[in-house]
Amino acid sequence: MATLAILLLIRQEKGSFTPAGLVVGAFTLASAAAAPVQGTLLDRYGSRRVLAPFAILQAGALVALVAMARAGAPTAALMVIGVAAGALTPPVDASVRVLWRDLAPDVEAAYQLDASTQEVIWTAGPLLVALAASWAPAAAVLGTAAIVLGGTMLFVSAPLAQRSSGSGHSRRPGGALASPALRLVMMISVLAGLGVGSAEIGLPALALRAGARGASGVLLASWSIGSMVGGFVYGLRRWRLPISARYPILLGLIAACTAPLIAAQGLAAAIPLSTLAGIGFAPVISCQYLLLAKLIPRHLAAEAFMWTTASLVAGIAAGSALAGPMVQNLGVASAFVVACGVNAAAAVVAQAGRGRVRLSSGTATPSEASL
Repeated sequence: MATLAILLLIRQEKGSFTPAGLVVGAFTLASAAAAPVQGTLLDRYGSRRVLAPFAILQAGALVALVAMARAGAPTAALMVIGVAAGALTPPVDASVRVLWRDLAPDVEAAYQLDASTQEVIWTAGPLLVALAASWAPAAAVLGTAAIVLGGTMLFVSAPLAQRSSGSGHSRRPGGALASPALRLVMMISVLAGLGVGSAEIGLPALALRAGARGASGVLLASWSIGSMVGGFVYGLRRWRLPISARYPILLGLIAACTAPLIAAQGLAAAIPLSTLAGIGFAPVISCQYLLLAKLIPRHLAAEAFMWTTASLVAGIAAGSALAGPMVQNLGVASAFVVACGVNAAAAVVAQAGRGRVRLSSGTATPSEASL
């Protein structure tokens, strides 16, 4: 939601996708860089003491971004504010996933539900941004700030959040990164993120090329609806294939389902094709959550989840920064070519790492902790 709002704001104020992609890239890259630190803080201090200050500060940074963009600040200055806003993203998602691990009787079902239902946010968010942006893109950014602040405060006030009080222990050398499984999942997440970042630029650019700026949110929402549907269908059955076998297949599915967007010319084709392109994303994320829950110790769980988030967001940042100039100079289809290629590469990496993990008992030793 924030990335689309910022993209449309800077695109309007600067008149080009290149500075818009750079500011969005700065925002997402800073969010990625800060994520592991946030995870360590969550593991040590718990949700309530970490989330509220981050939410307050990020809301202030987003307000400052709007003010500076409207005042005609140079792109470099907007990137600095984007870095601050991204680094202050409150890590609500990792807090929730640690709670699922501790509370859910069926962890795999819980993570399937988590990966699918978060698409409701990704669906409603772009639609709300598109609605606000049809009036003024600045309103979309300010609305995002209000939602971040209000939603985070609502979460930290809930009784369940009180269970996440933190371990109180200092971080050990290496931390969660000592797990080879985490490092390999991070590599795959970077590649998958490159695909998402490219699509997040390509879909709004496709809408603008068709002369319908408001439809950018519709296309992104369609992608999220596809992911949500794919996640729910994936979760309806119990799979005989182990996670390590499902993971590369699902990544390859994303690449195959994104390919038709390369030839999309108008909204009539782009809406169903964007839905198809999202179909494998929630199942892939569900696999990643379950791998981490099985392979990472409890006292490092939040850090592990945030490292994976950091990798995904870093890939998204790089994809946004790469796709902005590509769309401007090579055309909209180039963004989807990149998305297909990087997801295919992620499938190859996942398949190559498949033989180095054994999950038949539901857990793995550190020496087995690869994909």
